Amino acid sequence: MELNPSEAARENLHKAEVVLLWLLRDGKIFMKQKTGIKCLKEGNSNKKLFHTSLLEKQAWLTIQRIKGSDGTWLQTEVDIQAGGITFFQQLLQADDISQPAME
Repeated sequence: MELNPSEAARENLHKAEVVLLWLLRDGKIFMKQKTGIKCLKEGNSNKKLFHTSLLEKQAWLTIQRIKGSDGTWLQTEVDIQAGGITFFQQLLQADDISQPAME
């Protein structure tokens, strides 16, 4: 900006500042939703409570195991991924996909 004080440069700087403010606001909203903390105040995003809540919620939402098509439990990350891929491949390749009647 200091090297090129033209009107176009000022306009570009203003647009960049607006984008930055939107991203910061969206980041704060995202972190509020991510942790479920309703009383998150400015500057609290680096507090122990915030990070503990984030880790607890992340652990709670993590898929620990799923039941495979043969009825066995898949518990490792690789097995869960493979089981999910297999399930959806079979679902999408099925010839007789039925849809419920819309009334």
